[in-house]
Amino acid sequence: ALGLQMTIRLLLIEGVPGSGKTTTAKEPCRLFVSNGVSANWYLEEASEHPVHPRSLTNLSDTPEFPERCLKRWDLFVDRSQKGDEMQIMEGSAFQSTVRFMMQNDMNGIEEYFSKFVDVIKPLAPALIYLRPNDVIENSRYISDLRGSEWSTKVSEGETSTPIFH
Repeated sequence: ALGLQMTIRLLLIEGVPGSGKTTTAKEPCRLFVSNGVSANWYLEEASEHPVHPRSLTNLSDTPEFPERCLKRWDLFVDRSQKGDEMQIMEGSAFQSTVRFMMQNDMNGIEEYFSKFVDVIKPLAPALIYLRPNDVIENSRYISDLRGSEWSTKVSEGETSTPIFH
């Protein structure tokens, strides 16, 4: 075994687009499994994501979306507590919620994340946040890599939110 007391049950890997969330998430998953610890790894964009499935993200413009997200997290935590697997979530805490959160004022954002922290607390979560040394240069690189369609979608989606006005 790893020689660790397994109190952490949820590992959140977050960061700006292109910071290496997926690449980083592979390693702890591999490490846990190779040491006999069951682990589930959830990619941010998985269509059947346990917290942000496509059926839910398609409703991201609705007023009840934040509460629906919290309910999905609550169900996920309940299911996870019944097992003994390590849960690894990539881009699921911040990256998946940033666009709909930007529809809210700061009080709404603070309220959501306060509730979010309370919901995930039973899994004793740990957070790895990846931030490139030069965020602007990294953004340019990722934009070039993923193409103009991706860049336009991201920038139009974010700059059309109330937080930019």
